[in-house]
Amino acid sequence: MKITRPIFSLPVLAVALLGTAAEGQTTRYWDGPAAGAWGTGANWRQLGVNDDVLPAAGDIVILDHTFVGAAYTVRQGMNPMNTISNMTIDPRAGVFAAGDITLEIDRDFNMTGTLTINPTGGGASDVAIDFVRGNQVLRVDTAINIGIGYAPTGGTVTFEADDSDRCIYDFEGAPDATIDIGDNLTVSIRMGAQCPGTAN
Repeated sequence: MKITRPIFSLPVLAVALLGTAAEGQTTRYWDGPAAGAWGTGANWRQLGVNDDVLPAAGDIVILDHTFVGAAYTVRQGMNPMNTISNMTIDPRAGVFAAGDITLEIDRDFNMTGTLTINPTGGGASDVAIDFVRGNQVLRVDTAINIGIGYAPTGGTVTFEADDSDRCIYDFEGAPDATIDIGDNLTVSIRMGAQCPGTAN
Protein backbone atom coordinates (compact mmCIF):
# COMPACT_ATOMS: atom_id res chain seq x y z
CA MET A 1 0.00 0.00 0.00
CA LYS A 2 1.45 3.37 -1.03
CA ILE A 3 0.01 6.58 0.44
CA THR A 4 1.05 9.72 -1.39
CA ARG A 5 0.07 12.09 1.43
CA PRO A 6 -0.73 11.64 5.12
CA ILE A 7 -4.44 10.86 5.34
CA PHE A 8 -5.64 11.90 8.76
CA SER A 9 -7.44 15.26 9.08
CA LEU A 10 -5.98 16.68 5.88
CA PRO A 11 -7.63 19.33 3.78
CA VAL A 12 -8.58 17.25 0.59
CA LEU A 13 -11.00 16.21 -2.50
CA ALA A 14 -11.21 13.67 -5.65
CA VAL A 15 -11.97 12.77 -9.38
CA ALA A 16 -12.17 9.44 -11.27
CA LEU A 17 -10.79 8.36 -14.56
CA LEU A 18 -13.24 5.65 -15.46
CA GLY A 19 -12.04 5.33 -19.01
CA THR A 20 -13.96 3.24 -21.49
CA ALA A 21 -15.87 0.27 -20.13
CA ALA A 22 -14.29 -3.04 -21.09
CA GLU A 23 -16.24 -5.53 -23.18
CA GLY A 24 -19.00 -7.08 -21.09
CA GLN A 25 -18.65 -4.34 -18.49
CA THR A 26 -21.61 -2.06 -17.70
CA THR A 27 -21.70 1.30 -15.91
CA ARG A 28 -24.55 1.32 -13.37
CA TYR A 29 -25.97 4.42 -11.64
CA TRP A 30 -27.88 4.61 -8.37
CA ASP A 31 -31.48 5.76 -8.89
CA GLY A 32 -32.95 4.46 -5.62
CA PRO A 33 -34.62 6.15 -2.64
CA ALA A 34 -33.07 8.31 0.09
CA ALA A 35 -32.23 5.12 2.02
CA GLY A 36 -32.14 2.05 -0.20
CA ALA A 37 -30.55 -1.39 -0.54
CA TRP A 38 -27.63 -2.14 -2.86
CA GLY A 39 -29.17 -5.57 -3.48
CA THR A 40 -32.45 -4.25 -4.95
CA GLY A 41 -32.36 -4.27 -8.76
CA ALA A 42 -34.89 -1.42 -9.03
CA ASN A 43 -32.31 0.92 -7.44
CA TRP A 44 -29.91 0.67 -10.40
CA ARG A 45 -29.89 1.69 -14.05
CA GLN A 46 -27.70 2.56 -17.01
CA LEU A 47 -27.59 5.96 -18.71
CA GLY A 48 -30.48 5.98 -21.17
CA VAL A 49 -31.76 2.54 -20.09
CA ASN A 50 -33.82 2.11 -16.94
CA ASP A 51 -33.20 -1.64 -16.76
CA ASP A 52 -33.36 -2.18 -12.95
CA VAL A 53 -30.39 -4.58 -12.88
CA LEU A 54 -27.88 -5.07 -10.04
CA PRO A 55 -24.19 -4.32 -10.68
CA ALA A 56 -22.59 -7.52 -11.99
CA ALA A 57 -19.04 -8.78 -11.46
CA GLY A 58 -16.61 -6.37 -13.14
CA ASP A 59 -19.14 -3.54 -13.58
CA ILE A 60 -18.47 0.15 -12.91
CA VAL A 61 -20.65 1.76 -10.21
CA ILE A 62 -21.52 5.47 -10.00
CA LEU A 63 -23.08 7.00 -6.87
CA ASP A 64 -23.87 10.59 -7.83
CA HIS A 65 -26.79 12.95 -8.51
CA THR A 66 -27.55 12.02 -12.11
CA PHE A 67 -30.88 10.47 -11.10
CA VAL A 68 -31.34 11.36 -7.40
CA GLY A 69 -32.06 14.94 -6.39
CA ALA A 70 -31.02 14.95 -2.71
CA ALA A 71 -28.79 13.34 -0.10
CA TYR A 72 -29.05 9.53 0.07
CA THR A 73 -27.68 6.38 1.73
CA VAL A 74 -26.88 3.11 -0.06
CA ARG A 75 -27.05 0.12 2.29
CA GLN A 76 -25.05 -2.92 1.23
CA GLY A 77 -26.91 -5.29 3.56
CA MET A 78 -25.93 -8.86 4.33
CA ASN A 79 -26.55 -10.43 0.92
CA PRO A 80 -23.41 -11.49 -1.01
CA MET A 81 -22.42 -9.01 -3.72
CA ASN A 82 -20.30 -9.19 -6.84
CA THR A 83 -16.76 -7.84 -6.98
CA ILE A 84 -17.02 -4.67 -9.06
CA SER A 85 -14.20 -3.01 -11.02
CA ASN A 86 -14.38 0.76 -10.35
CA MET A 87 -16.66 2.93 -8.23
CA THR A 88 -17.08 6.71 -8.18
CA ILE A 89 -18.85 8.50 -5.33
CA ASP A 90 -19.46 12.06 -6.53
CA PRO A 91 -21.93 14.17 -4.53
CA ARG A 92 -21.24 17.32 -6.54
CA ALA A 93 -24.19 18.84 -8.33
CA GLY A 94 -25.10 16.95 -11.50
CA VAL A 95 -28.46 16.96 -13.23
CA PHE A 96 -29.89 17.52 -9.74
CA ALA A 97 -28.62 19.58 -6.80
CA ALA A 98 -25.78 18.17 -4.71
CA GLY A 99 -26.25 16.39 -1.39
CA ASP A 100 -24.34 14.05 0.94
CA ILE A 101 -23.85 10.44 -0.15
CA THR A 102 -23.34 7.66 2.40
CA LEU A 103 -22.37 4.05 1.65
CA GLU A 104 -23.07 1.61 4.50
CA ILE A 105 -20.92 -1.53 4.33
CA ASP A 106 -22.15 -4.68 6.07
CA ARG A 107 -19.88 -7.27 4.42
CA ASP A 108 -16.47 -7.26 2.75
CA PHE A 109 -16.60 -4.83 -0.18
CA ASN A 110 -14.23 -5.63 -3.05
CA MET A 111 -13.05 -3.68 -6.09
CA THR A 112 -10.48 -4.79 -8.66
CA GLY A 113 -9.88 -1.24 -9.90
CA THR A 114 -10.17 2.27 -8.45
CA LEU A 115 -12.39 3.97 -5.86
CA THR A 116 -12.81 7.66 -6.69
CA ILE A 117 -14.40 10.09 -4.23
CA ASN A 118 -15.22 13.69 -5.22
CA PRO A 119 -16.55 15.77 -2.32
CA THR A 120 -17.34 19.49 -2.58
CA GLY A 121 -17.12 22.41 -0.18
CA GLY A 122 -19.88 24.12 1.72
CA GLY A 123 -20.83 21.09 3.81
CA ALA A 124 -23.63 20.20 1.38
CA SER A 125 -21.97 17.36 -0.52
CA ASP A 126 -19.77 15.25 1.72
CA VAL A 127 -19.11 11.50 1.54
CA ALA A 128 -19.27 8.90 4.32
CA ILE A 129 -18.39 5.23 4.12
CA ASP A 130 -19.77 3.59 7.26
CA PHE A 131 -18.77 0.09 8.39
CA VAL A 132 -21.74 -1.15 10.38
CA ARG A 133 -21.12 -4.82 11.28
CA GLY A 134 -18.50 -7.41 12.17
CA ASN A 135 -14.96 -7.18 10.82
CA GLN A 136 -15.85 -6.25 7.26
CA VAL A 137 -13.19 -4.59 5.14
CA LEU A 138 -12.90 -2.47 2.01
CA ARG A 139 -10.50 -3.90 -0.57
CA VAL A 140 -9.47 -1.78 -3.56
CA ASP A 141 -6.80 -3.40 -5.73
CA THR A 142 -5.57 -0.39 -7.73
CA ALA A 143 -6.13 3.01 -6.07
CA ILE A 144 -8.27 5.23 -3.88
CA ASN A 145 -8.39 8.76 -5.34
CA ILE A 146 -9.90 11.51 -3.21
CA GLY A 147 -10.28 14.97 -4.71
CA ILE A 148 -7.90 14.38 -7.62
CA GLY A 149 -8.19 16.00 -11.05
CA TYR A 150 -10.27 19.06 -10.15
CA ALA A 151 -10.04 22.04 -7.79
CA PRO A 152 -12.00 21.17 -4.64
CA THR A 153 -13.31 24.06 -2.57
CA GLY A 154 -13.52 21.94 0.57
CA GLY A 155 -15.52 18.97 1.75
CA THR A 156 -15.19 15.97 4.04
CA VAL A 157 -14.71 12.26 3.42
CA THR A 158 -15.20 9.95 6.40
CA PHE A 159 -14.36 6.25 6.71
CA GLU A 160 -15.95 5.27 10.01
CA ALA A 161 -16.47 2.03 11.93
CA ASP A 162 -19.33 1.78 14.41
CA ASP A 163 -16.95 0.43 17.06
CA SER A 164 -13.18 0.29 17.48
CA ASP A 165 -12.92 -3.47 16.76
CA ARG A 166 -14.15 -3.17 13.20
CA CYS A 167 -11.83 -2.92 10.23
CA ILE A 168 -11.81 -0.21 7.58
CA TYR A 169 -9.22 -1.12 4.95
CA ASP A 170 -7.27 -4.29 4.14
CA PHE A 171 -3.68 -3.12 3.57
CA GLU A 172 -2.40 -6.68 3.08
CA GLY A 173 -5.04 -7.56 0.49
CA ALA A 174 -3.83 -4.88 -1.96
CA PRO A 175 -0.14 -4.16 -1.16
CA ASP A 176 0.51 -2.18 -4.37
CA ALA A 177 -2.58 0.03 -4.20
CA THR A 178 -2.20 3.78 -3.70
CA ILE A 179 -4.18 6.46 -1.88
CA ASP A 180 -4.01 9.90 -3.54
CA ILE A 181 -5.55 12.93 -1.84
CA GLY A 182 -6.11 16.36 -3.36
CA ASP A 183 -6.19 19.76 -1.67
CA ASN A 184 -8.78 21.63 0.44
CA LEU A 185 -10.50 18.53 1.88
CA THR A 186 -10.72 16.76 5.21
CA VAL A 187 -10.29 12.98 5.19
CA SER A 188 -10.94 11.06 8.39
CA ILE A 189 -10.09 7.35 8.61
CA ARG A 190 -10.50 5.28 11.74
CA MET A 191 -9.11 1.75 11.60
CA GLY A 192 -10.23 -0.93 14.01
CA ALA A 193 -8.09 -3.38 15.97
CA GLN A 194 -8.92 -6.32 13.68
CA CYS A 195 -7.54 -4.84 10.45
CA PRO A 196 -5.03 -7.08 8.58
CA GLY A 197 -1.69 -5.31 8.37
CA THR A 198 -2.37 -2.81 11.16
CA ALA A 199 -1.47 -2.80 14.81
CA ASN A 200 -4.20 -0.35 15.73
